Amino acid sequence: ARQASTAKTLGEPLQLIFAGRLEKEKGVVRCLRILRQLQNQGISCRLDLIGDGPERRGFESVAQEWGLKKNIHFHGWLPAPELGRYFAAAHFILHPSKKSEGWPKVLSEAMARGVVVLASDISSIPQILSQTETGRSFPAENIEAFVATIQDYIQNPEAWKRASAAGLRAASLFTYET
Repeated sequence: ARQASTAKTLGEPLQLIFAGRLEKEKGVVRCLRILRQLQNQGISCRLDLIGDGPERRGFESVAQEWGLKKNIHFHGWLPAPELGRYFAAAHFILHPSKKSEGWPKVLSEAMARGVVVLASDISSIPQILSQTETGRSFPAENIEAFVATIQDYIQNPEAWKRASAAGLRAASLFTYET
């Protein structure tokens, strides 16, 4: 993961990102629910979905049905340099997956750009987030915990800034060389 040189600031609209295969088990609908709850609470935010899969059209239909289309963008697969541009703009990466995957590389890539991780409590994710203080983990289905944590960070931007800076430092622990 290539590390960014400076930390960004938490501001509105909040930039949320999901990067991975667009499938139910990876938590795409849970990301849509998180976005919908934030919007229902008057929080200005945008969700970038990076990736593709056979279920994409169904997720686009759900986004349309829930009135999310103006605040969500389905990008499809992007080359790494272009993906880095979206990570650089994002405040939070959402990873509410139910699939056990060890430590997902995408989380390290996001951390290297100062993105705070909000992920499910599977595999090594809770342990690494706790040790590095780079985000928080919850049961994948606990949408309220994801939303409440984002609200907490909005109310305490210094905590978000510390987690963002910790991600910049910790990302070097997850390079291929390391």
